[in-house]
Amino acid sequence: MTRAWYHIVVIGTELSGLIFAALAARRGYRVCVIGQGDEPARYRHEGHWFLAEREIFCGVGSAPSIGRVFAELGLGFELKNRPQAVEPALQLAMPGVRLDFARDSRILAREIEREFPGQWEALAALDEESRHIAALFDPLTVGDVGLPPDGFRERSRVKAMLRGVDSHLLDLHDSPFAAHFAHPEFQRAAHAVIDHLADLGTEHLPRHMSMRLWRAFRDGFQRFPGGLDGLKEMFVGKLRDQSGDYRPDAYAIQLDIKRSRVVSVGLAERAEALGCEIVVLNAAPEKLGPLLGILTEPPRAHRVIVNVALDPRIISPCLAPELLVFGPDTAGPLAETSWWVSRPGVGPLAGSEGRPGPGVIQMSTVARGRRLPALLEDPTFLRASALAALKTVIPWLDDGLRAVHLPAPIPLSFAADSKAAGIVATPWPRLPIKNALATGAGAASPFGLEGACTNALVALHRLTRRLPIKGALPHVRL
Repeated sequence: MTRAWYHIVVIGTELSGLIFAALAARRGYRVCVIGQGDEPARYRHEGHWFLAEREIFCGVGSAPSIGRVFAELGLGFELKNRPQAVEPALQLAMPGVRLDFARDSRILAREIEREFPGQWEALAALDEESRHIAALFDPLTVGDVGLPPDGFRERSRVKAMLRGVDSHLLDLHDSPFAAHFAHPEFQRAAHAVIDHLADLGTEHLPRHMSMRLWRAFRDGFQRFPGGLDGLKEMFVGKLRDQSGDYRPDAYAIQLDIKRSRVVSVGLAERAEALGCEIVVLNAAPEKLGPLLGILTEPPRAHRVIVNVALDPRIISPCLAPELLVFGPDTAGPLAETSWWVSRPGVGPLAGSEGRPGPGVIQMSTVARGRRLPALLEDPTFLRASALAALKTVIPWLDDGLRAVHLPAPIPLSFAADSKAAGIVATPWPRLPIKNALATGAGAASPFGLEGACTNALVALHRLTRRLPIKGALPHVRL
């Protein structure tokens, strides 16, 4: 059996783990990333390029964790020039309502007063409050403390950081929207925006989490060249620049555990084993649980995606790149469900080779509770429900429908951990392995790219305390 040795072996290619691997390699650690069968986000079906995952990036300009990661990896130029803003940020489509969340406040004020008279001042007040509350919690996101806090010292640091924060901000049932918006439909739309962005298995979020997501949403959406795959390739490039190893075709089949520590990772090919000091779980618990011999609970929710290919000529030029669509009121598991509609083939950076074309639409929604079994067991019903919602914005849909495909549903994390102040989620049971870190989808916070950067920085914080090495480069402080 051949054997190589690394400080860190990362299992899986989720974005947060790749960011962590690049950061650790820069600090001087020997790092190897194992693909574990992960597939690219884009795939081809019936002649069309589709996306198996969403590519919604928001808060790029305001999140301190993103700024710290890109600065430490020398990607400041890329952060400034690669993301391209989506305009309008979001288009809201409800029965009798069409509203563009424009970046220009004057245009947005006219839109709000036209559809929801008297709500503009309430929206401005909510925006101001969300920025204030987000600033209170930003210090927890940049990797200066472990989350959830481990030990008396870290708990004391988190407590000190949260000193002066009102306890109601951590309340799971304290919605910020009912207090601001008098119009019930506007409240419903605001709740739906947060629910789609959160990617958590619960509908009840701490108040501060809703406010931080609202700040990210109001800062607008951005798109990166190549989408999620392009972003991963950028961090893989940084890993290789620091002499790290990236093995996308490798697959871990066995962990050699001694005294509750992983000492090597066995691979399927060539009876190879990789010795390591730290193993990083960079995939969902459902995927890595059997490798660890852990029985994980079934996911409480799934994100279901319906990819649709249309004749581009039937799509109105007024249709925005990102939409929130409320389908027709119907009975069944998807009654009163909203759909997030993305058009990855239009807007900035459209037309790249190997990317969705202008007629491709990605629809997604969250299925949880009593709706979950029906949606997962009957894709025909899911397809029909998605197309019915899409017809509310494209009435002549049947005339240009070319293909419909449903990729595998995506399991969502459990509720955010209150011990971590709602910054990260902890779906893993208590791990019996002392030298394991979790960075993958199962540990992701509900903040997209910001959450991936936060998870990477938190894991790096734990790494440098568990496995300090001489000659490591210092942490970049902004």
